[in-house]
Amino acid sequence: MRKVFLSTSLISKMDPEKPTKYISDDFELNSKNYQFPLSYLIDENVEDGDKVAIITAVTQTETPMQNYETYKQEVLKIVENKNIDIEFIEIKQAIEFDALTFNQFFKEVANLIQDNDIIFTDITFGMKCYSISMFIALAYVTKAGVNVNMDTIIYAQKYSGNREEGITSKIYDLTGLFSLNTLAGNARTGQKKDLDELLDFIID
Repeated sequence: MRKVFLSTSLISKMDPEKPTKYISDDFELNSKNYQFPLSYLIDENVEDGDKVAIITAVTQTETPMQNYETYKQEVLKIVENKNIDIEFIEIKQAIEFDALTFNQFFKEVANLIQDNDIIFTDITFGMKCYSISMFIALAYVTKAGVNVNMDTIIYAQKYSGNREEGITSKIYDLTGLFSLNTLAGNARTGQKKDLDELLDFIID
Protein backbone atom coordinates (compact mmCIF):
# COMPACT_ATOMS: atom_id res chain seq x y z
CA MET A 1 0.00 0.00 0.00
CA ARG A 2 1.29 3.44 -0.98
CA LYS A 3 0.21 6.88 0.07
CA VAL A 4 0.17 8.96 -3.09
CA PHE A 5 0.27 12.76 -3.03
CA LEU A 6 -0.70 14.06 -6.46
CA SER A 7 -0.58 17.65 -7.70
CA THR A 8 0.54 20.02 -10.44
CA SER A 9 3.34 22.52 -9.89
CA LEU A 10 2.79 26.21 -9.29
CA ILE A 11 3.38 28.12 -12.53
CA SER A 12 3.78 31.69 -11.26
CA LYS A 13 6.83 33.06 -9.49
CA MET A 14 6.82 32.90 -5.70
CA ASP A 15 7.63 36.00 -3.67
CA PRO A 16 9.59 34.97 -0.56
CA GLU A 17 8.98 38.40 0.93
CA LYS A 18 5.19 37.96 0.71
CA PRO A 19 4.44 34.27 1.20
CA THR A 20 0.91 32.91 0.87
CA LYS A 21 -0.80 32.25 4.19
CA TYR A 22 -3.09 29.21 4.02
CA ILE A 23 -6.24 28.99 6.12
CA SER A 24 -9.16 26.57 6.08
CA ASP A 25 -12.63 26.03 7.47
CA ASP A 26 -12.53 22.37 6.40
CA PHE A 27 -9.17 21.32 7.90
CA GLU A 28 -7.28 22.04 11.08
CA LEU A 29 -4.00 23.38 9.68
CA ASN A 30 -0.87 23.36 11.78
CA SER A 31 1.05 26.59 12.30
CA LYS A 32 4.07 25.69 10.15
CA ASN A 33 3.16 28.04 7.27
CA TYR A 34 3.97 25.72 4.39
CA GLN A 35 4.41 27.16 0.91
CA PHE A 36 2.27 24.49 -0.79
CA PRO A 37 -1.25 23.34 0.25
CA LEU A 38 -0.52 19.62 -0.17
CA SER A 39 2.30 19.86 2.36
CA TYR A 40 -0.29 20.13 5.14
CA LEU A 41 -1.78 16.78 4.11
CA ILE A 42 1.65 15.20 3.84
CA ASP A 43 2.54 16.37 7.34
CA GLU A 44 -0.78 15.12 8.72
CA ASN A 45 -0.91 11.72 7.00
CA VAL A 46 2.63 10.34 6.54
CA GLU A 47 3.72 8.00 9.33
CA ASP A 48 6.73 5.80 10.09
CA GLY A 49 6.81 2.74 7.87
CA ASP A 50 4.81 4.29 5.04
CA LYS A 51 5.60 3.91 1.37
CA VAL A 52 5.05 7.34 -0.18
CA ALA A 53 4.85 8.55 -3.77
CA ILE A 54 4.97 12.28 -4.50
CA ILE A 55 3.60 12.60 -8.03
CA THR A 56 3.80 16.09 -9.51
CA ALA A 57 2.99 17.38 -12.98
CA VAL A 58 5.56 20.01 -13.87
CA THR A 59 5.50 22.45 -16.79
CA GLN A 60 8.96 22.37 -18.34
CA THR A 61 9.79 26.06 -18.01
CA GLU A 62 12.07 27.78 -15.51
CA THR A 63 9.65 29.07 -12.89
CA PRO A 64 7.46 25.97 -12.38
CA MET A 65 10.57 23.78 -12.36
CA GLN A 66 12.08 25.99 -9.65
CA ASN A 67 8.81 25.84 -7.71
CA TYR A 68 8.85 22.05 -7.97
CA GLU A 69 12.35 21.92 -6.50
CA THR A 70 11.18 24.16 -3.64
CA TYR A 71 8.22 21.84 -3.07
CA LYS A 72 10.46 18.78 -3.00
CA GLN A 73 12.69 20.39 -0.39
CA GLU A 74 9.65 21.29 1.71
CA VAL A 75 8.41 17.69 1.56
CA LEU A 76 11.83 16.30 2.46
CA LYS A 77 11.96 18.64 5.46
CA ILE A 78 8.52 17.41 6.60
CA VAL A 79 9.52 13.73 6.50
CA GLU A 80 13.17 14.03 7.51
CA ASN A 81 12.61 12.38 10.90
CA LYS A 82 10.26 9.70 9.61
CA ASN A 83 11.34 6.19 8.63
CA ILE A 84 9.61 6.00 5.25
CA ASP A 85 10.19 4.86 1.68
CA ILE A 86 9.64 7.98 -0.44
CA GLU A 87 9.73 8.41 -4.22
CA PHE A 88 9.36 11.60 -6.26
CA ILE A 89 7.74 11.08 -9.66
CA GLU A 90 7.58 13.91 -12.19
CA ILE A 91 5.06 14.11 -15.02
CA LYS A 92 6.60 16.46 -17.58
CA GLN A 93 3.98 18.82 -18.95
CA ALA A 94 4.45 20.14 -22.47
CA ILE A 95 4.94 23.83 -23.22
CA GLU A 96 2.91 23.53 -26.42
CA PHE A 97 -0.26 21.46 -26.40
CA ASP A 98 -3.48 20.58 -28.15
CA ALA A 99 -6.63 18.73 -27.11
CA LEU A 100 -4.84 15.36 -27.17
CA THR A 101 -2.28 16.66 -24.65
CA PHE A 102 -4.84 16.44 -21.87
CA ASN A 103 -5.89 12.95 -22.94
CA GLN A 104 -2.25 11.90 -22.71
CA PHE A 105 -2.02 13.50 -19.26
CA PHE A 106 -5.08 11.48 -18.20
CA LYS A 107 -3.28 8.31 -19.33
CA GLU A 108 -0.04 9.20 -17.52
CA VAL A 109 -1.84 9.87 -14.24
CA ALA A 110 -3.89 6.67 -14.55
CA ASN A 111 -0.80 4.59 -15.32
CA LEU A 112 1.03 5.87 -12.23
CA ILE A 113 -1.73 4.84 -9.81
CA GLN A 114 -1.40 1.30 -8.48
CA ASP A 115 -3.83 -1.10 -6.85
CA ASN A 116 -4.21 -0.47 -3.10
CA ASP A 117 -3.03 3.15 -3.33
CA ILE A 118 -4.42 5.79 -0.98
CA ILE A 119 -4.56 9.09 -2.85
CA PHE A 120 -4.36 12.68 -1.64
CA THR A 121 -4.75 15.25 -4.40
CA ASP A 122 -4.33 19.01 -4.77
CA ILE A 123 -5.90 20.60 -7.86
CA THR A 124 -4.95 24.19 -6.97
CA PHE A 125 -2.20 24.92 -9.46
CA GLY A 126 -1.76 24.61 -13.21
CA MET A 127 -4.12 24.98 -16.16
CA LYS A 128 -7.73 24.06 -15.45
CA CYS A 129 -7.64 21.56 -18.35
CA TYR A 130 -5.02 19.60 -16.42
CA SER A 131 -7.11 19.76 -13.24
CA ILE A 132 -10.15 18.40 -15.10
CA SER A 133 -8.04 15.67 -16.72
CA MET A 134 -6.59 14.70 -13.33
CA PHE A 135 -10.05 14.59 -11.76
CA ILE A 136 -11.35 12.29 -14.52
CA ALA A 137 -8.26 10.07 -14.31
CA LEU A 138 -8.82 9.63 -10.58
CA ALA A 139 -12.48 8.78 -11.15
CA TYR A 140 -11.31 6.13 -13.61
CA VAL A 141 -8.63 4.52 -11.43
CA THR A 142 -10.74 4.44 -8.28
CA LYS A 143 -13.43 2.56 -10.18
CA ALA A 144 -11.28 0.35 -12.43
CA GLY A 145 -8.43 -0.34 -9.99
CA VAL A 146 -8.41 -2.72 -7.07
CA ASN A 147 -8.86 -1.13 -3.64
CA VAL A 148 -7.78 2.33 -4.83
CA ASN A 149 -8.95 4.85 -2.23
CA MET A 150 -9.44 8.56 -2.91
CA ASP A 151 -8.84 9.93 0.57
CA THR A 152 -8.82 13.69 0.04
CA ILE A 153 -8.99 16.27 -2.75
CA ILE A 154 -8.19 19.89 -1.96
CA TYR A 155 -8.31 23.23 -3.75
CA ALA A 156 -6.85 26.48 -2.43
CA GLN A 157 -8.66 29.63 -3.57
CA LYS A 158 -6.70 32.89 -3.60
CA TYR A 159 -8.28 35.76 -1.71
CA SER A 160 -8.04 39.36 -2.80
CA GLY A 161 -7.05 41.88 -0.19
CA ASN A 162 -4.11 43.98 0.86
CA ARG A 163 -1.32 42.48 -1.20
CA GLU A 164 1.21 44.55 0.75
CA GLU A 165 0.47 42.29 3.70
CA GLY A 166 0.73 39.12 1.67
CA ILE A 167 -1.83 36.78 0.14
CA THR A 168 -4.32 34.63 2.04
CA SER A 169 -5.57 31.41 0.45
CA LYS A 170 -8.35 29.23 1.84
CA ILE A 171 -8.03 25.44 1.42
CA TYR A 172 -11.29 23.70 0.55
CA ASP A 173 -12.10 20.00 0.85
CA LEU A 174 -13.51 18.80 -2.50
CA THR A 175 -13.64 15.12 -1.58
CA GLY A 176 -17.43 15.25 -1.35
CA LEU A 177 -17.61 16.58 -4.91
CA PHE A 178 -15.56 13.59 -6.06
CA SER A 179 -18.06 11.29 -4.33
CA LEU A 180 -20.92 13.05 -6.13
CA ASN A 181 -19.10 12.52 -9.42
CA THR A 182 -18.97 8.80 -8.61
CA LEU A 183 -22.71 8.85 -7.92
CA ALA A 184 -23.32 10.59 -11.26
CA GLY A 185 -21.11 8.10 -13.09
CA ASN A 186 -23.08 5.17 -11.70
CA ALA A 187 -26.51 6.66 -12.46
CA ARG A 188 -28.78 4.81 -14.87
CA THR A 189 -31.58 6.08 -17.13
CA GLY A 190 -34.78 6.56 -15.15
CA GLN A 191 -33.08 6.87 -11.74
CA LYS A 192 -33.09 10.64 -11.55
CA LYS A 193 -36.17 10.99 -9.30
CA ASP A 194 -34.83 8.49 -6.76
CA LEU A 195 -31.32 9.95 -6.95
CA ASP A 196 -32.69 13.47 -6.52
CA GLU A 197 -34.23 12.31 -3.25
CA LEU A 198 -30.89 10.82 -2.24
CA LEU A 199 -29.14 14.10 -3.10
CA ASP A 200 -31.68 16.00 -0.97
CA PHE A 201 -30.69 13.73 1.90
CA ILE A 202 -26.94 14.05 1.27
CA ILE A 203 -26.88 17.80 0.54
CA ASP A 204 -28.86 19.77 3.05
